[in-house]
Amino acid sequence: MKCCERAREKAGEYKIELYEVQLFNINSIKGYVEAVKKFIAQHPDVKMVYGRGWSWGILTGEELIKGPCKEYLDAITIEIPIVLRAHDGHTLWVNSKALEINGITSETEVPQGGVIETDQSNGELWGTLKEWAMWLIALPEYSLNQYITAMTAFQKKMHRFGITSILCMASVPFDVIFKACDEMQKAKQLQLRIRGAMTVNAFLSDGCWCHT
Repeated sequence: MKCCERAREKAGEYKIELYEVQLFNINSIKGYVEAVKKFIAQHPDVKMVYGRGWSWGILTGEELIKGPCKEYLDAITIEIPIVLRAHDGHTLWVNSKALEINGITSETEVPQGGVIETDQSNGELWGTLKEWAMWLIALPEYSLNQYITAMTAFQKKMHRFGITSILCMASVPFDVIFKACDEMQKAKQLQLRIRGAMTVNAFLSDGCWCHT
């Protein structure tokens, strides 16, 4: 079962273990906060903190609907932006600095198909953005060499579990991931069979975008 779970990992997201804070397998808000603090302590020159893996399952009350509020992250720092993606990939939890530098306020127009959560008691931003609203937040961009480094590490990890073939559901960074794989192939360093599932956007006749 463990190997099956590992086989489902997205190759493009393995970069999180090298460049971003990991929140997987942490089961409390306190644990998330401590993980971010530790990451910042280990990377004192970091300009922005990104990460992934917080779980809806540990939340209660209003946070179970809206997600964790920004105040937890503001207590860590309001000097640099913190952006943390949920385990399911459909919600961003951010601090006030991340909202500020991306120009998001309570008056920001919400993209169709997205949600910018607010505190109903005062109308202030809650600190979570869902679905298409996530695109209002600038996400990290990594160089080709960084992807090659991440893919090489990911490949070694898969081999430890006896896995030699993967499905890469890469979505946005699809092109650069496969450029990294191509460079590894040319250098005779690619030792995984890789199939890709990518996002397709189509402009429909009624003027709407279809995202699959």
